[in-house]
Amino acid sequence: MRSEFRISPNLEHYACLVDLLGRAGRVEDALEVVKKMPMKPSGSIWGSLLNSCRLHGYVSLAEAIAKKLFEIEPTNPGNYVMLSNIYANAGMWDEVKLIRELMEKRGIKKQAGCSWLQIKDRIHNFVAGGGFEFRNSYEYRRIWDELIKEMEKLGYKPDTGDVLHDIDEAMKVEWVCGHSERLATVFALIHTGYGLPIRITKNLRVCGDCHTWMKYVSEVSRRKIIIRDTNRFHHFENGKCSCNDFW
Repeated sequence: MRSEFRISPNLEHYACLVDLLGRAGRVEDALEVVKKMPMKPSGSIWGSLLNSCRLHGYVSLAEAIAKKLFEIEPTNPGNYVMLSNIYANAGMWDEVKLIRELMEKRGIKKQAGCSWLQIKDRIHNFVAGGGFEFRNSYEYRRIWDELIKEMEKLGYKPDTGDVLHDIDEAMKVEWVCGHSERLATVFALIHTGYGLPIRITKNLRVCGDCHTWMKYVSEVSRRKIIIRDTNRFHHFENGKCSCNDFW
């Protein structure tokens, strides 16, 4: 960079490099970059590395990175939730419980998942696990049942790996069905014209099953679905996402 572009690498450049290496599966190389940085790594860089551990199943390394993050950002709930996700994906439920207890001890609460979208001149808000009246309405059940029927024909199966509770599979499926972005999507399918794109904003990262669900919905409904979560813009169209399943 210095010789060709006359730019001295700063913290943001290193963050991009760590993120690229981690997403490509070169987690050890990403860690070496962090260790050799000429400046102190920020919480966002360690967080990017932790996310790479989630993507590629590096549990032991994730624990070490999370320990650093708990020191740098002791009140950031996202770091605790990310480590819980990694433990849950590995079936380590005792460790998930310990993280939950640690959060309670430190007074850290997981932020509720919220999604919103605009239709004409109104903003519609949805909260994970909420919207009981809407979820029990005839229109919701009709659209939901039609979607699931067609999605299952294409091979959709719920992935409950991000559910951080040691409960039976049926309850886990029910849990993810109430995620806010799904409620917003079904609402948009009911209240917007056929073929129009759906644009949703979410305050948290989209979970793995919701990401898969959106890909199938885009194919079944023939709609383009654009979701902005905390990581990126996701453009779902014809059963695919612009992030290529790395987010």
